[in-house]
Amino acid sequence: MTVEYKYEVIKKLFETNGNKKNAALKLKCTIRHINRMIQGYKIKDKEFFVHGNKGRRPIHAIDTDIKQNIIDLYRTKYWNANYAHF
Repeated sequence: MTVEYKYEVIKKLFETNGNKKNAALKLKCTIRHINRMIQGYKIKDKEFFVHGNKGRRPIHAIDTDIKQNIIDLYRTKYWNANYAHF
């Protein structure tokens, strides 16, 4: 389920004073969550539906230099090693 789809359903619900049960069924969530999304839509508009960590790199991601170093080691020094050990 995309952010755009959630936004469109809540926008239509808010503007037309539609049925919250139908919106909950479409989005596969509870009516309580629909109410939360309506409040967020009122305050932040479309920005509410975008995840807060979007565009950020995970803190546990391996640095690209280290990745390249591992690949180089595998290709040169450990070329005959089992791939499962890497």
